[in-house]
Amino acid sequence: MLTLAIETSNPGPSGIAGAHACSGSVCVGETSPPGTPVRVLSTRELAPASRHDDALMPAVDAACHECGVTPTSLRRVAVSIGPGGFTSTRIAVTTAKMIAEATGAECVAVPTARAAALALRADHPNHTVGVLLAWKRADAWRCRYRVTPGDAEPLDDERSNLIVPLDRAAESLDLLCCDPALRDALPESVRSRCVPITFHARLVLEACARFPPVDPAHLLPLYPREPEAVTKWRALHPPR
Repeated sequence: MLTLAIETSNPGPSGIAGAHACSGSVCVGETSPPGTPVRVLSTRELAPASRHDDALMPAVDAACHECGVTPTSLRRVAVSIGPGGFTSTRIAVTTAKMIAEATGAECVAVPTARAAALALRADHPNHTVGVLLAWKRADAWRCRYRVTPGDAEPLDDERSNLIVPLDRAAESLDLLCCDPALRDALPESVRSRCVPITFHARLVLEACARFPPVDPAHLLPLYPREPEAVTKWRALHPPR
């Protein structure tokens, strides 16, 4: 199934070996049943610190043009829904909804943690891994996976509010998957069990075969916390 995949949930280093820092990526490829390789036809990365509202659609257009795909040829649009940055995730989800509505393609919501967990299969099979995202001060959102050579099975509800204190993030886990800044904030006793997290549209492309399509109108970002802007607004405008 010809699919467009979008990953801009966590701007920064992609984690792909040899890749430079980027603000996200898109790719066009052919999906296949879970556990079998996908065929990537083209990939485009967003430049570091680029504005997603300016850069995302040109990247999609370039990826489609490179492999000779027209928007109406797309059968599926898959997007990484977070947890991640508030604005970057919201723009990606809105873009995916717009493309799906305009082309009639299926729309698939991919939890960011599932895509990241799939990246661990080659180097860390048969491990129980906690993917840490959306960290703030003394806690982080965590979803646990049993990684096998062919898949990553979630041990938690990927769409739930899975906030855990950082000093308990590694309980009952073989490894933690997180960004370097979060690794430095974790207790020293668990840092040796941390592996770098990977964000890339290629992984979203592969992960999307594991999820059913959703009505584009019902596609929403996954926010584990109330956005800080909303929290500040509530503080400035308490109920009367």
